[in-house]
Amino acid sequence: KSKSPSHFKLKKHVKVSEVWTASYMDGVCEGSTKAEQSFVMGWPTTNCVATFSSTEQMEKWLSCLQSCIKEEKEKEHPKTIPLKIITRNVASCIYSKVLTVKN
Repeated sequence: KSKSPSHFKLKKHVKVSEVWTASYMDGVCEGSTKAEQSFVMGWPTTNCVATFSSTEQMEKWLSCLQSCIKEEKEKEHPKTIPLKIITRNVASCIYSKVLTVKN
């Protein structure tokens, strides 16, 4: 929200790792948005369309944002997760094994 031409009022704090982007605009934007100069971004409770003055400018912002999102998700979510599996056979023996799962 604009306070003046060069200053904006912060409306919401969002973790970068929760933000997503998409190029599909149907159902998100109203009016005449130039799809080649826009992308959709969202987080758990909000979707919005970012439109730029040129395709090149949009691609630079989108690339930078996607890079930041990927970096933050990698920090927040481990690349491997130990998963413990416990099974029981007919004779009531319990067997467990730990597997490493990768994302």
